[in-house]
Amino acid sequence: MDKQKFRELARRLGLKTGAELEKIIAFQQAEPECLDADGKRPLINEESPVFACEKSASQGEKKTGETAFEGDGKIGVDVSDNQGDNQQRSRQKYLAQSSYFTLPKGYENKYARRINPRPDLSVEKGLAVSLKLFKRVDVEYISALCARSLKEVITSLEGKIFKNPDYDGDKFYEGYVYASEYLSGNVVQKLKRAIEKNKTNPHLFDINISALSGVVPPKPKFGEFYLGLGSPWIPAEYVADFVQYLFRMTLMRDRRICEVVYERAINRWFVVLNYDVRKSIIASKTYGTERMDMFKILEKTLNHEQIKITDSATENKKGRSINREQTMLVEEKRTLLKDSFIRWLSEIDESKKNELCDSWHEKFCYFSTKQKYTLPKSFSDLNEKIELYSYQKYAIARILQSKTTLLAHDVGAGKTYAMIVSAHELSVKRGCKNLIVVPN
Repeated sequence: MDKQKFRELARRLGLKTGAELEKIIAFQQAEPECLDADGKRPLINEESPVFACEKSASQGEKKTGETAFEGDGKIGVDVSDNQGDNQQRSRQKYLAQSSYFTLPKGYENKYARRINPRPDLSVEKGLAVSLKLFKRVDVEYISALCARSLKEVITSLEGKIFKNPDYDGDKFYEGYVYASEYLSGNVVQKLKRAIEKNKTNPHLFDINISALSGVVPPKPKFGEFYLGLGSPWIPAEYVADFVQYLFRMTLMRDRRICEVVYERAINRWFVVLNYDVRKSIIASKTYGTERMDMFKILEKTLNHEQIKITDSATENKKGRSINREQTMLVEEKRTLLKDSFIRWLSEIDESKKNELCDSWHEKFCYFSTKQKYTLPKSFSDLNEKIELYSYQKYAIARILQSKTTLLAHDVGAGKTYAMIVSAHELSVKRGCKNLIVVPN
């Protein structure tokens, strides 16, 4: 290594002299996760360059008051517009003026005495090692392994890791999640949470908001999704307003003709009358029959129940018999009620249409799958005659890199073999003990 690169590396590590860097390089031939033979004796003492680097960084921050994110740190999520650039600068300015990266007095990296530092490893490779060993982002481990300060690890991995807004601890280097995990699942709820937390911590979660906004599925336009009576995502007050519209009546004493309630716990709708109008022309003739009024038909339609009109049995038969003529007449009224509801929805105000679009989007468009998985180059002890399909390799990669995985392939697609290979990989390469539970 020439002198210029040598000095540059020393500067990045925050070291004053090249002698300290030479001490670090002496350890670089060791394995990243290597411990001593008995597992107890530390490989690094208090004079270790990694420990000294973190200690000097902490003391330096205390002396100078520069506890913040440096301006030349690169944001991992690409932002091309001016607004994104302004957000990035605002975030850097906020972190530069805050004490976010302040280390507590007497801080010591818990891994500094247990592993050999590898300054030749990039922070990205350190992240890969952390995910492989712990299946999570451990900033302290990456810091000790790559001989970088905690804030250098965090700023270098921005866009690849994200601070979880739900983390309640007071340690700035904890609570980070890998991008593939954070930018998947209920991304709409995560976006709301990040926006809420950003109000109390201005600009701290700007990068979260920017990244989540890019993966949230687009909101559909009105008419691009199903609309109908009984859809649980339609607010109950819309159905009550529809009944009010059918009677062409304004509110009487600030009350509707009926109140509609949806109990999500039992998945059932209820129609409660405020005024008894069951014998009116609209309820008994236009949208109802003599045998079943409009409100009873409406409640059964909301609950997707089958309608049967029965008559008492004759002298020669026991029980009740279905009156097909009356049943068909009620079904016609039900169809008329459904069509009227759809027509009424198409005529409501644009603001209410947008509310329906938002409601549908929050309940059905909130999920985003994980971005990608790193496929293993090879599998241990795999029979050469067996060639895994691509979807099996991705399934194995997901099992190895995620805490939970659902294999929902068709019958005969090879789920069992994918599980066997995954269990073997976890056992051989990571020393994990596997427990497979199957129904009896």
